[in-house]
Amino acid sequence: MSFIIYGASGYTGRLTAEWAAKLGLNPTLAGRNLEKIKPLAERLGFPYLIFSLENPEEIDKSLEGFQVVLHCAGPFKFTAKPMMQACLRTKTHYLDITGEIEIFEYAQYLSDKAKKAGVMLMPGVGFDVIPTDCLALYLKKQLPDAEFLELGFMGIGPAGWSVGTASTAVVNIDKGSAHRKNGKIEVVPTGHKTRWIPFKDKKLFFVSIPWGDVSTAYYSTNIPNITTYTGMKPAQYNFVKRQKYFNWLLSMPFVKRIALNRLKRGPAGPSDEEREISATFVWGEVKNAAGKSHRATLMTPNGYTLTAKASLITVQRVLSGKFTVGAQTPAGVYGEDLVMEVEGVSRDNEVEF
Repeated sequence: MSFIIYGASGYTGRLTAEWAAKLGLNPTLAGRNLEKIKPLAERLGFPYLIFSLENPEEIDKSLEGFQVVLHCAGPFKFTAKPMMQACLRTKTHYLDITGEIEIFEYAQYLSDKAKKAGVMLMPGVGFDVIPTDCLALYLKKQLPDAEFLELGFMGIGPAGWSVGTASTAVVNIDKGSAHRKNGKIEVVPTGHKTRWIPFKDKKLFFVSIPWGDVSTAYYSTNIPNITTYTGMKPAQYNFVKRQKYFNWLLSMPFVKRIALNRLKRGPAGPSDEEREISATFVWGEVKNAAGKSHRATLMTPNGYTLTAKASLITVQRVLSGKFTVGAQTPAGVYGEDLVMEVEGVSRDNEVEF
């Protein structure tokens, strides 16, 4: 019953390790920085390993004897591929908390190899993408002939981004957005679509972004047209609309370096108190060719809190032998109610029209 949390000294990795201790689990904490990993492991009473992702032999040796890797070290654009490859070589199940479309598609590319190795590759077992993936499958079951899917989320409360989340955004800021049209992923400008969505006694403004469900929801539901959104203030959207004119500048390495250095000088992420009084609103809508629609919403704890809890629920499923080999999605293997196992999640506002 052994697993590794790699990237355990990062903001989300630490939260996950702390939640594992509360659950009575015994992960091995891992990362490349001894000065950060060792004190955390000693405080929680966990074993630890130090290794980087630059040497395949070193990764393989470190993974020996472990059943599962929960990979929490981003930006995943740089870290997921070497860890996935190592998991295939060592026959170790791979889970991560990414929301990057590129990584989900890479897992699908490796699916046949994973099946031959007898392992499961399941990126996105945190807030990216368990709530939206589960909502997508739930909606598909309400309208089985759905051909269009839209999903969105918005944080409610004071909790902001962690350094890791913000760093991933900086690394990918010049890449534009993406949606899925007729089964194919297409690159489009960030914010190419907007929507106002009812929330309690008001409406919230949502802007299209390249969320992971552009990839994953297709494999979970087989719906061929998918757009994903996040909430923001309309004034912020004015910058988003103009971003395409500045992408040449945002793509320059020195600009990204400056932004990343500034992030590192700030707090690692929201405080425990901020997360405790924050939540996330998630909505989804499906339509069929005749124009019939179905909507549903979720309210969840703060995304980082949900990630720690949901990722460990998934780890425990795999350790107990509940997995499907190959590249998989959370809802695709564990169903639309997986997210409902996280304390504080509610599903509501089902509307058919």
